[in-house]
Amino acid sequence: MEYDYGSSVAKKSAMEDIARHFANSTGVGVSIIDGRGQPIFTAGRTCASCAFCKDRTECEMSLLYGSFQSLRFGGRYVFFCRSGFTHFASPVTSRGIMLYAFVGGPFLMIDKDDFLASELESFDLAKPDGTDESGSAHILDEMTYVSPERVHSLSELLFICTERLSIDKDSRLSAAHESQQLQGVISEYIMQIKNKNDGTGGQGFYPLQKEDELLDAMSTGDVKAAKALLNELLGHIFFYSGFRFDVIRSRILELIVLLSRAAVKGGADAELIFGLNYEYIRDLDNFKTTEDLAYWLSIVMNRFTDYVFNFVGVKHADVIYKAVDYMKLHYMEKLTLEEVAGYVYLSAPYFSKVFKDETKTNFNHYLNKIRIEHSKKLLLNQNIPLADVSNLVGYEDQSYYSKVFKKITGLSPLKYRQSRGGAS
Repeated sequence: MEYDYGSSVAKKSAMEDIARHFANSTGVGVSIIDGRGQPIFTAGRTCASCAFCKDRTECEMSLLYGSFQSLRFGGRYVFFCRSGFTHFASPVTSRGIMLYAFVGGPFLMIDKDDFLASELESFDLAKPDGTDESGSAHILDEMTYVSPERVHSLSELLFICTERLSIDKDSRLSAAHESQQLQGVISEYIMQIKNKNDGTGGQGFYPLQKEDELLDAMSTGDVKAAKALLNELLGHIFFYSGFRFDVIRSRILELIVLLSRAAVKGGADAELIFGLNYEYIRDLDNFKTTEDLAYWLSIVMNRFTDYVFNFVGVKHADVIYKAVDYMKLHYMEKLTLEEVAGYVYLSAPYFSKVFKDETKTNFNHYLNKIRIEHSKKLLLNQNIPLADVSNLVGYEDQSYYSKVFKKITGLSPLKYRQSRGGAS
């Protein structure tokens, strides 16, 4: 089926068709959200029907965070919500800006029993209100399980689906109209500058104080004031540059850095903003006219203003669940804090602090708990020598394994095996 992407109605219909077909064929629900995280369409089982969610606003922020991250990481991103469920996201973009995002999930990437036996109690793992663990298990029975390998494939498939929507035709008509209006406003500022300077063609003073005012407006989320200040600054840039495109582009690069800093000052997630900042700066080379450049910059400013809210909570949830998931998959290897920190794209010192703050224990102790829990299962098999048990769960030194085991359980590995009916 071919769609007329010049029509917003056809565009919405195309997106809904893709979401519906994806959900029907994969068994994984899909939510379509706009650039501010508001759901505009759902297909299949999505977060809207998740009984584990205690705070719908926090849930929406989780989906928006994952969508922004997908914009940073090549159009696909797998992430965890505060309740520990897995999702994947892909953006629908225009001029490098996310207009919408498709989010697959929620679903389980570990089996139900492991999910209920999660050691993240101190991390405040969400449970449905008024539901005990057996009630939680009943709800989880309805939750789809997807293997890590299949999650990767589904994420790639969703990206392929959304990529065909991420073209500029969908917004060309409205963009042209908005760009015309923007040029009219900027032209008025240019005329005012000319009158003040008696038409001297670029002699005068660039108003640095206006940048400070723009910074304040951005950091407080005052979109109306920020737009007016940005347009005024663009007028000065165009006029005092003599309308030289290379000079204008350089000055706009400075404005992008200013806008990103303002967003961070206002409370937006620094890592996210500066990651998007890199993407926006890279897009600068794609513009050949001052009109396109000015319009694009106004969209960037709107997005940065939209991002002025706190992503720290959902970001840390994603980081911790990803780290724990990675640790459970690789506990039998020589696993280091630096390796896991790299996996979640954080520096080792910052990851160590976040991990301890959220789980109330340090990385090594948590890793030891995972290893000891797995070794308990192996100890039930009396045919596996104790030395082999320690090696199978990642300990090179059997005596150290025995010391850690006793510290955590109160028994030596041998006493534990004997207490469970194993051979001495």
